[in-house]
Amino acid sequence: MRRKLIPLFTLILLIFLFATLFVPWPRSADLPEALPSATWTVLHLAARDGDLAALRAQLVAGADVDETIDPNDPDYGGTTALMMAAASGNTRAVEMLIDAGADLDRRDQRQTTALHWALEFSRFDAAAALIRAGADPNAENDNGARPLHLAARHGDRPVVRALIDAGAELDSLDVGGMSPLMRAAWQGHEEIVTQLLEAGADPNLTGDRGWTAVMSTARTGCAPCLDALLEAGADLHQRDALGRTALIIAVAHGTAEMTGHLLERGADPEDADAGDTTALSHAVLRQDPERVRLILDRGVQLDRATDLGLTPLMLAAQYRSVEIVERLLEAGASVDAQAPNGYTPLLWAARYGPVASLELLLEAGSDVHHQDEDGVNALMLAVREQNIEKVERLLSAGADPNDRSVDGATALWWAAAVGTPEVVERLHEAGGDPWATNHDDLTPRDIAAYRIDRDGETIKSYLERIGPDIE
Repeated sequence: MRRKLIPLFTLILLIFLFATLFVPWPRSADLPEALPSATWTVLHLAARDGDLAALRAQLVAGADVDETIDPNDPDYGGTTALMMAAASGNTRAVEMLIDAGADLDRRDQRQTTALHWALEFSRFDAAAALIRAGADPNAENDNGARPLHLAARHGDRPVVRALIDAGAELDSLDVGGMSPLMRAAWQGHEEIVTQLLEAGADPNLTGDRGWTAVMSTARTGCAPCLDALLEAGADLHQRDALGRTALIIAVAHGTAEMTGHLLERGADPEDADAGDTTALSHAVLRQDPERVRLILDRGVQLDRATDLGLTPLMLAAQYRSVEIVERLLEAGASVDAQAPNGYTPLLWAARYGPVASLELLLEAGSDVHHQDEDGVNALMLAVREQNIEKVERLLSAGADPNDRSVDGATALWWAAAVGTPEVVERLHEAGGDPWATNHDDLTPRDIAAYRIDRDGETIKSYLERIGPDIE
């Protein structure tokens, strides 16, 4: 008896192993793997997994084809089996459920229909089946997105065509203030852009805060999309709520290639936004020498200031791109233009910029003695920044260490205040007066003594180099 049981057990084990290893089990398609809640039915699971046999059995048994998952389910609340099948791309399951009378336009807790689900997951065959069956092409979800927004964004030409033929609204705006045309342009779908324009989409429609399809192309860099829009009559000079044109958007946020293409297609290189920041200033702020070159080659105004009074050269002097400073100087930008606070490009460079930019400005003839509204000059700013290289360059260019600010402070006074022995020594060697007083009758030595408890080593170095011990 024992001998007969062993082969039988072995046979059962082999059958189990064969079924486990070689028989394909149903799998869900690309949806997040979640443990179904108690309100998930076999119908939902069969639709999700594309298990047609189980789906058919449930329908024959009288399952409610439109039964929904509990609205409180955080991911799938209000979802029907049709939505599950559509999102999973199980087109045959979609067709089976449609034939069983499933509500094509039922909405889940996010106001999303089965057609939205299919398009959101790029299940274009399932979407086509739903459109053929009469799904509403203008249903809006809680983001204001209609099926055409999603199809245009994902770039499926046949589905876009089907939606247009089904009566989809071409110029509707979603919650983001974007039309299907703007979405297609943003994604760089040239064929979809052309398709929508040929169907009658408005190339000059303005969305949220004045955004247009041309601005979408400027932002993302689709040159063929831009060409199609312009050929359809799009206005290259429209402005958004911030006063930006497509050129400003391309310079500030897009690519150098798109910047050049816009200029070739007629964009105005003198464009400025609501803050009077020109395309040139935006290129400087982007710290991109190529964009600066493209705009300079158009012969723009070099010293047009922003609403804060900053010229392109002032902006460039603050940043690390020495090449841009050099290009602007070669083009003839003013080295002594003044911001409202009296700062010149040299003062900006002394405070924030690299040494090389400071040198270029000095070589171009910038006034080394210029003082801002508080009487502060480039040397004082370099001292405050504790930058010995800048101090050296400015002294070599003739900066006077005894120039005084409005409050009577000299560069040496500031050196004592910030405690930089190396700078103190250099200024003293250049003739800085350690006895010069500010308006409070404090000399650099007084300041040094005051700071003795805060930075003993600094003060010790200062005293060793400048004078006798202080009692």
